[in-house]
Amino acid sequence: MWRWWLLTWPLWGWLTPGVQALEVSYPADYLAAELDDAALAMRLERAGSLSEQLTPLGATRAGNGTDIPDWRGGLRMPPLGYQRAGQPHIDPFAGESALFRIAAGNLPDYRSFVTPGLQALLERYPDSFYLPVYPSRRTAAAPDMVYEQTYQNVIRTETSRDGPGFYYAWGGIPFPIPDSGVQAIWNHAARWQGEQLQAQWREIQVSGQHRQAIRWRVQENYLYYWQRSRCFLPLSQCEPDRRTGHTERKNMTLFQRQWSAIGAGLLRVTDQLKVKEGREYGYRRQQGAWPDGWDPTLRGTEDITLFSGSSQSYHWLLLGKRELYIPYNNYRFETLGDDTLLGPGHLASSALRFEKHRVWVVDGTLKKGASNRYRKRVYYIDEDSWQIALADFYGADGQLQRVGLGLLKSFYELPGVLSAATVIHDLSSGRYSITGLESGQDDVRRFDLPVEVIRVDAD
Repeated sequence: MWRWWLLTWPLWGWLTPGVQALEVSYPADYLAAELDDAALAMRLERAGSLSEQLTPLGATRAGNGTDIPDWRGGLRMPPLGYQRAGQPHIDPFAGESALFRIAAGNLPDYRSFVTPGLQALLERYPDSFYLPVYPSRRTAAAPDMVYEQTYQNVIRTETSRDGPGFYYAWGGIPFPIPDSGVQAIWNHAARWQGEQLQAQWREIQVSGQHRQAIRWRVQENYLYYWQRSRCFLPLSQCEPDRRTGHTERKNMTLFQRQWSAIGAGLLRVTDQLKVKEGREYGYRRQQGAWPDGWDPTLRGTEDITLFSGSSQSYHWLLLGKRELYIPYNNYRFETLGDDTLLGPGHLASSALRFEKHRVWVVDGTLKKGASNRYRKRVYYIDEDSWQIALADFYGADGQLQRVGLGLLKSFYELPGVLSAATVIHDLSSGRYSITGLESGQDDVRRFDLPVEVIRVDAD
């Protein structure tokens, strides 16, 4: 036992403020159970890198010396003039001008920093679509409690022996230093986006000059984070006993969501992602019918935030990090009317903001016998927030079929970088869908209001 204390005394010094704030003390055998001294020392060393070379969520702290800056804590406070939760965001970078544009004509000069999907859009719309590139601002941040739990997850998280799930992680990124593609996908599924969400937003499908919209009432509970602040003594209600396996942390719900269409009959989509005994169980229920002419495959329930479905249908390969131009700190598009923003084929390029950031590249190949309209998915995940920023979707013929954009920005009231809206382009038809529009509303999405109980009927 003395060896365990010798190895972990630095950890206790780091955790003390958060532990004291929660009035929780950790049993001496919790972190060390099932680990020998060498394994524990290795995990402690990896966890220590989150306060040295890496950010608290696992990104590289240092910039690239040219156009990616060092991470200096992110954007943790609202700008002057932002007075209340639910107020439309003030763009903290409204005075900045684009450094340059990437268009079809100069694409060869920047091709190595542009995803195949964006290249395809630039080449399909050479006269109207371009990437306005702005100075890179690493605005991603999270509350201190999320940082503390992410640190602990490096030490306590175990991957499932018989499935793609995991044990014991909660309240933070489960794999901030990922070793595999599926771990990076789990990080996206369990990313920090608050404890709950209430919103009303529009989803619009655009085909040429024709538009069709659904207005959604959105309620989401992120129980993976919600539960961490509602644990009370005795400690067994909050923390797992790794020797016996009796714990709520082996049976957790990452999120629950319910979207109810406003003024469209009974249409309701419910979704939740559970992990039971380390294995993934995803449930979905849908009631009612889509409006006439609506294409529900253009943005399916598993494509919310570009991927929110089950990870079990794909083989995931981690291809490492790349420096890419991705949508980041996008505030301006929310201030524009539909006629200005929603052009034929794509959003108005002048409404967007691209910055160079490092991303994790994850390649997902459909498993033999699995069913999905996409044979392959390639995701580009922001290293600072674990939000998917871009996605390339390949059809059954192996050809690039659709392109997804997550219009990321800092929700500084949380704080956290989330997707303000997601866009999915169908390359063959020229149609696209944008989900999450809140323009024209006095009150936008709220993270501070409790959400009613969401029930998902499942076997």
